[in-house]
Amino acid sequence: MLLVEDEAVVAMVLEEALERAGHDVVTAPDPDAAIAAWEAAEAAGTPIGMLVTDLGSPQGGPFGGVCLIRRLRARRRSLPVVVVTGHELTDAELRSRLGRRDAGRRGETILLRKPFDLGNSLPEALSRANAAAMPRRVVLPARAPAAGADPATGDQGAARAR
Repeated sequence: MLLVEDEAVVAMVLEEALERAGHDVVTAPDPDAAIAAWEAAEAAGTPIGMLVTDLGSPQGGPFGGVCLIRRLRARRRSLPVVVVTGHELTDAELRSRLGRRDAGRRGETILLRKPFDLGNSLPEALSRANAAAMPRRVVLPARAPAAGADPATGDQGAARAR
């Protein structure tokens, strides 16, 4: 999991909570460091499975997290994302800022507004983001045996041998 948070105390608290919940966490203070961490993890063969990012940062501006999400989703469409922000922002406004290119992607983007409950709200947001990113299972109907095939096995040779 990649955690991007520019406020050191908030980053430390989030990192500890995520690690206590069993996640391996790589923390970056800004979008550029996050991209470098992403690339290092990819090169090491340990790809990042989820992004938890603040919406703004001094380096990326008030919506630097949106640019980061776009950059990482260009590399992995199904990346689940939790956006942690103190901004007064609705889910619809976040989707609008992400743009239409992101709308059809399989990865879900969950908005979590500060302050939030580390014990309940954070795990719920992570779970929702992960569940939405899981591939959808398609169950195809069973095919009927071919004409003349053994109904029990579908074997055409067995039916002819009888």
